[in-house]
Amino acid sequence: MSKHLSTSSLFYIVLSILLLPMTRSAYTQSTDKPILFVSIAPQKYFIEQIAKDTFNVQVMIPKGHNPAHYEPSIKQMQHLSKSTYYFRIGMPFESVWIDRLARQNPQLQVIDIPKGIHLLPLESHSKHNHSIHTTLDPHIWTDPLLVIAISKNILQHLTLLLPQHKAFFQQNFQSFKQRLLDLDQYLGTQLQPLKDTSFLVFHPSWGYFAKRYQLQQVAIELQGKSPTPRYLANIIQYATYHHIRVIFVQPQFNQSIAKNIARTIPAHIITIDPLAENYIDNMYTVADALLHALKK
Repeated sequence: MSKHLSTSSLFYIVLSILLLPMTRSAYTQSTDKPILFVSIAPQKYFIEQIAKDTFNVQVMIPKGHNPAHYEPSIKQMQHLSKSTYYFRIGMPFESVWIDRLARQNPQLQVIDIPKGIHLLPLESHSKHNHSIHTTLDPHIWTDPLLVIAISKNILQHLTLLLPQHKAFFQQNFQSFKQRLLDLDQYLGTQLQPLKDTSFLVFHPSWGYFAKRYQLQQVAIELQGKSPTPRYLANIIQYATYHHIRVIFVQPQFNQSIAKNIARTIPAHIITIDPLAENYIDNMYTVADALLHALKK
């Protein structure tokens, strides 16, 4: 046996030791609300629109952290040991951690809320390069109509978990659905003049949004990797050819490459956040930012 343990192996051993003495009964004595874990803040918002304060909803990825490479902390693992439910949405870190967490917490039920939704591939675009990558795009919540589908799945599972609240959950879902339909109508009307317009982003978070409202997302970074010099040159050429003068970035990612491209094109940097918790207000803000930046 090797004298040295890898960091991941050591973390796994420490995690096992920390979780061993924790029991579900100890948790149920401390609170009446079931703890429900989600991966990202928008999920918390969706669940709370339906369940209100029925659950104690905890977000795995803290505000400002990169969801592509996130590793849960020991403290989060301790909190997760007290949870009965984890609502998975398809973020990259989930494929590494969720099955491991479920093995460590036999009581944990992992629920896939994108079930039944057709996932798009992540794509790269430039004037001389159009390739489709096998990685599927997890950012389904950027399309408000897909959020309705997500929320239907949430409603179904919440009703199974707490059937005594079925009517309450159903009423809240209908109210939330109408707000999402209103949002979709607003976005469709406001963005219609931008039909087929390309917008440049650092991280490809807006593919479903772009498809819904007939826009073209052009991504600098793909699958968590910085662009190669050749691809970067293609992106700059594409942006110059299409007169792109704005680069949209999100706060969870390093912006140095985007800023270098902006100086070269030249272009402005605008921050829009797909992981903001207050989903509906944020989507109105994003639409207004796009309209102001991209209108002819």
